[in-house]
Order: sequence, then structure tokens, then C-alpha cells
Amino acid sequence: MNSPSFSQKRFWALAVPNILANLSVPFAGLIDIGFLGHLPEVTALSGIALGTVFFDYCYWTFGFLRMGTTGLAAQAFGRDQSDELRWIWQRGLLLAFAIGGLLLLFRQPIIQAALFLLQGDPETESQAFAYISARIWGAPCALTGYVCMGWLMATQRARSTLVLALVLNGGNAVLDYWFIVHLGWGIRGAGWATALSEAAASIMGLVWVGRAVAQLDRTQHAGFWNPHKWWETLSLNRDITIRTFCLISAFAVFNNLSALLGHLILAANALILKLLSTVAFFIDGLAFAVEALAGSAFGKKDTKQVKTILMYAFRSNAILVLVSIIGLALFANSVLWILTDHQAVVEQAMRFIPWLLALIVFSSFAYILDGYFIGISAGKVLRTSMLWSLIAGFLPLAGLGIFLESNHLLWAAFFSFMVWRALSLWRKVSPSLMPPE
Repeated sequence: MNSPSFSQKRFWALAVPNILANLSVPFAGLIDIGFLGHLPEVTALSGIALGTVFFDYCYWTFGFLRMGTTGLAAQAFGRDQSDELRWIWQRGLLLAFAIGGLLLLFRQPIIQAALFLLQGDPETESQAFAYISARIWGAPCALTGYVCMGWLMATQRARSTLVLALVLNGGNAVLDYWFIVHLGWGIRGAGWATALSEAAASIMGLVWVGRAVAQLDRTQHAGFWNPHKWWETLSLNRDITIRTFCLISAFAVFNNLSALLGHLILAANALILKLLSTVAFFIDGLAFAVEALAGSAFGKKDTKQVKTILMYAFRSNAILVLVSIIGLALFANSVLWILTDHQAVVEQAMRFIPWLLALIVFSSFAYILDGYFIGISAGKVLRTSMLWSLIAGFLPLAGLGIFLESNHLLWAAFFSFMVWRALSLWRKVSPSLMPPE
């Protein structure tokens, strides 16, 4: 097992499948909104917005299962450590099974507590409850899929991650049509569609990674329970969890405050956030390539190659940002009409499209830097950056926005959050490349 060196061809061989895989994620979300947006009740849109916040907390908070696996496995891949590659996957699976099982066991109190905290109106909460109650059954499968995807990305099997993403999100789209349109299950059907597609993708991931692991060289027969490696895994996961919790908190607070401004603002902001996430997943494909390549180079202690990877990613990102901004500036109105038939929602959303375009610029560079620090397993840097971005960059302006009942100030708060995030990560790049004393 030898990890390949960096080349532009290698970068795009990883980035393109990751971009396509990532694009399938918001595509599935857009399909959800597209089907539900054509139902007579606007509350279906606001209900899935609140329901999505719940799963953002549950799944994104446990995103360390994917990110932690990628960073540690990429470095082990760079160092040609076959045994450690096997154990990293197995440790991740144990954590995924345990967390997924607990989510199912305590699903009722968890859902009730979440809806209490989200504070939607009765109709919206009813829709959100139906969605969450169905989708949560896919939790163990979703978390298992995170571990498998992280390992495949770390070992630079980009085509495999693409196929898994297509199974997950393509299956979700097909089942959405069947459950929502054909069977008339409404928002509950959207939840079951996602849960079943997560199960299919996780089974496929377990089979593929299991076969790859079986082919790895075995030089040691003990090491899974190594206390030092478990501490390394758990401390990294702790930092990534705090980082992700802060990130999702910003989205959750934004959605919750949007709800306080009314159904129309909540629905309009949900559509804009969906467009932002679509662009984010598009650009984040580069970040995933950075995770794998920078992590591998860092594992080999090749600082020069790490710098080359990061700078090339920045240049590529600038081109993709420009294309995204031009596309949205020209076609945002048309895309919004595809997502919903409600003219009032489209008109509200179009008022805030300039904030979307500004957000794309800074958020895209933050995504690349996220990928870099995930690849080198610098969890403390990610944690501290996100804490300050939330506390100093987002919350003060968001609070002012609600006090003045201004949706523009809410978007200004979100923009400030992304600026803090990008700049605070950038200032840590040079120190991260310095050899330890």
C-alpha cells in the first residue's frame, strides 16, 4: 500500500467525484422541498425546515465520525500503516453503532425536547414531528455511512464515495416521489424516503470497506483497544463535535429567529439556505480532496507538498466561486420558482439574494480551510475558530436583527459568521506548517 504523490490530475481525480457526490446531497434536499413546496400547505415547507434543524444537530454533531475518520485514516494512509487503517475504521464503526442505537432508544424524549427548543407554531411542529419520527429510524445507518465514507475518502477511493452518494440521494429522490406523490404520505413520506435510502447506502459501504480492509497487510494482531489511539480519536472527536455544534447552532438560531419573523420569512430563508448549501456542497468537493491529499502528505511529513495542495485548492476554489455567483445572479429567480409555487415566498427570497452572493465568497474559503485542518487532524484549531465565529461574529448581530425585526440584519449576522470563520482559520495555517519543537 503506497499513497500517491500530489499532482493536479490527482487533485481533480478526487475533487470531481466528490463534487458530484456532494451535489447529489442538496439535490435530494431540493427534491424534498420541490415535492413539499407544491403541496397546498405552506407549513410543509416550514415543517421540514424545523425537522432538518433537528437532524442537523443529531447528524452534523456526530459528523466527527466522518471527519475524524478521514483525517486520521488519511495520515495513516500516507504513512503506509495498514493495521492502523483497519483499526481506525473499526473504532469508528463501534462509535457509530453505539450512538445510533442510543438515538433510537431515546427517540421520543429527544424529539419532544427538540421541538420544545425549536419553538415553532402548532401546525409547523406537527409537520416537523411527522418528518422526524419517520426519518430517525435511519440513524444507525446514517452514522455508519459517515464512517465508511470517511475511510473511503481518506484512502482516495473517490469513485466509491460517489456511488454511495448516488445510491443515498438518488434513492431518496425516487422514494420521495413514491411516498409523497404516489402514496400521498406528505412530509412523513419524505422522512421514510431518507431513512430507507440511508440503510441501502450504509449496507453497500460496509461491504466495500470490509473488502478493502480484508486486503490490507496484517503486521499486528492487537491494537484496536490501544489507549493512546483511543484518546487521540476521542479528543479529536470532542473538538470536532464542539466545532460542529457551534456551526449547527448558527444555522439553528438563524432558522429559529426566522420563524419569529413569520411563516413567509422562514420559508424564504429556508429556500436561500438551501441554495447556499447547494453551492457549499459543490465547492466542498475541493475541500474533501484537500482532506485526503493534505492529510496523506502531512502523515508523510511533507510540508512542501501540503503547501502546494492548499494553494492549488485556493486557486481552483476562486474559479468555482466565480461560476457559482454568475449562475445564481442570472438564474436565482427561475430556480426559486422551480422549488415552490408560492409567489409571496419567491418575492421575499429574491430580496435577500445579494446576501447569498456575498456569503458564497467567504464561506467557500472557509470550506477549503476546514478541509485542510480536518485532514491534518487539527481539532483544536477548528473548535476555537468556530466558537469565536459564533460568539463574536454571529450572535450579537442576530440578536440585534430580532430586536429590530430585520431579516437583513439576520443575514448580516450570518455573513459576519462566515467572515470570522474564514479569517480565524487562515491565521492558523502558517503555525500549523511549522515543525514541532
